[in-house]
Amino acid sequence: MVIGGTLIIPIHSPSTFYASLEGVLTKSEMIMTGIISSIMMSVVAIAAVFLYW
Repeated sequence: MVIGGTLIIPIHSPSTFYASLEGVLTKSEMIMTGIISSIMMSVVAIAAVFLYW
């Protein structure tokens, strides 16, 4: 649950949070990271539903 939360909402990930504070990542990069991570987690979750059940 914790790992999924940091992937789906990357602002909760300490490394991403500190990178945004230091200006390493721009806001658009943060949004793209969140979207890509959310899509990947959704694909894994859907695959798990079909494979487990």
